[in-house]
Amino acid sequence: MVYEDSGGCKRCNFGVDQTIDNQRGPPASIYQLLYAEFLLDELEEHKAEIIFKMHANQFGYERALSIITRKVRIVRREAYSPYLDEARAIIGAADKDDVAYIAVAMGINTDGLWSYDPHFKQQNAVKLFSTGELLNIIKKGKF
Repeated sequence: MVYEDSGGCKRCNFGVDQTIDNQRGPPASIYQLLYAEFLLDELEEHKAEIIFKMHANQFGYERALSIITRKVRIVRREAYSPYLDEARAIIGAADKDDVAYIAVAMGINTDGLWSYDPHFKQQNAVKLFSTGELLNIIKKGKF
């Protein structure tokens, strides 16, 4: 699944852990938190805004980033780049910044996207999950 908050700068991905990075070994669980490798650049670009919204300082930001990067797996560009043109056709007119998220979801065969971004509702190529649906999955122990 791909998560995006309505602020547009804090994103992380969640999906079925399949063929993500064959050189990293077997999956730790059925579900795995994922993010596209360009996310780190985006986080750096929005660092000041994130620190402000976190009510944190540089140390707090770095600590949070360290925790996040230990808990999630990187989806390499090679895994989703073959899907960029198709994803651009699906969502590019609504928001070009979200093309990669659709491509990631398609490239690694995720269960869907988790987003508050309303234009994701305008596409049907990738299932969109609400927070409530995701919480139900977690509560049922399927995460």
